[in-house]
Amino acid sequence: MRSFLTRLVHIVERPRLVLGLAMGLLVAVGVAIAVKDGPRMKSLDEGAFLDLSGNLAFHGTFAHTNRPDIEGFDPALPVGALRPTAYRAPGYVWFQVPFRWVGGEHVLLRAANAVLLALTLWLLYGLVVRRAGRLAGAASVVLVLLYPVLLYAAGTLYPQTLSAFLLLGAVRQLDALERTASLRRFALLGVTLGALVLTVPVHLLLLPLVATWMLGARRGTWRQVGLTVLTAASLVGVWVLRNSLVLGAVVGIATSSGFNLLAGNGPYVRHDQATGDLRWPRGVREQVAGQGEVERDRILTRAALHWIGENPGAAAALYGRKLLYWFAPWNNLVSDRLVPGGSGAGPGWLRDAAMLLGYGLLASILAVRLALARRDPLSSLEVLLLALYLGGGMAYAVYFTRIRFRLPFDWLLIVVDALFLARALARWRAGAAPSGAPRSVESLAGPGAGGV
Repeated sequence: MRSFLTRLVHIVERPRLVLGLAMGLLVAVGVAIAVKDGPRMKSLDEGAFLDLSGNLAFHGTFAHTNRPDIEGFDPALPVGALRPTAYRAPGYVWFQVPFRWVGGEHVLLRAANAVLLALTLWLLYGLVVRRAGRLAGAASVVLVLLYPVLLYAAGTLYPQTLSAFLLLGAVRQLDALERTASLRRFALLGVTLGALVLTVPVHLLLLPLVATWMLGARRGTWRQVGLTVLTAASLVGVWVLRNSLVLGAVVGIATSSGFNLLAGNGPYVRHDQATGDLRWPRGVREQVAGQGEVERDRILTRAALHWIGENPGAAAALYGRKLLYWFAPWNNLVSDRLVPGGSGAGPGWLRDAAMLLGYGLLASILAVRLALARRDPLSSLEVLLLALYLGGGMAYAVYFTRIRFRLPFDWLLIVVDALFLARALARWRAGAAPSGAPRSVESLAGPGAGGV
């Protein structure tokens, strides 16, 4: 074992090589998968995002093409007309637009996701190396490579790959902030958080948690934290204003919130969302027939809130089950049932085994870390990461939870695990407690060691 660790140390002494090889592998495999899948749709969401980004790129409007196969089809409008919408958040659509300008569709956009995945690894590596040294960086790379669901998700046109990049970027900025930092850096953090919310709106519920941590960890004064929050709110506010002006009614970031709320709260709802057959409460389907997306959103929201108000006990129990499901090692993919050819995630048994091993490893390392928290107290950064991880589950459980939604937060779990593994491996190699560790070990696993 000691000879293995010695060879490992020699490898991690070349951090740029380790990182570069891993990033190259992710991009190469991601591009190969993209080429193999070709133009085949792997999710119902892919067609909607492609339609929006195409219309924004070539017609300059955030609108859907009015077709029966596109969400929100309006029979009162001519088929093929452009129908302004706010049903989806704009972040991932904006990301796709530059690639659409050069004619990119499925293959190029999935390849771009693979590059984005590699850049997220770069952010992760830089964060853990700055905090705990090169050994932690190597551990983080290995954990990412042992979690292939990240690569699968990047091979599908979902916004979670972009939101993972933005979430890691925000955490890296938070970790480097001090009260002596310029106001520009606090404003830049606000831009990152605002972009994150506009990519996946549920992150809006986590902004108070971030602000509280910044104040509690003394990473900013009230004025500095206020600037961050104001910048994020202003960015989001511009989009909300656009929605209100275009749709002629006061709406939020996306008019899909009512659908998602009722999909996760109702008399026929399953906490595991194992079926694609959504059953609305009696009368709701008749109420939304023929309505525009704003009114549909309001009707669905009222129906969900009515059921919660009428059934508080059942709603609370359902919320608890959805929150527990946030930590599930696998779930059924609705795309396997609803998309011709399935989701492309491979045989169910193989997919479940890979998820059980990958997420099981991450969760097991975390369990050991928490068990040793009294002897090895959590750092301020670890507190933030775990609070965001649990907070993400609590926010999504208001609607419903799925592994795809959790994946950006799993990057935070990898950070916690890598920091812990680096300390454990360094102690094993040193054969002593951290207080007695020699300088050679500290250079590999100590705070602030190394960089990219």
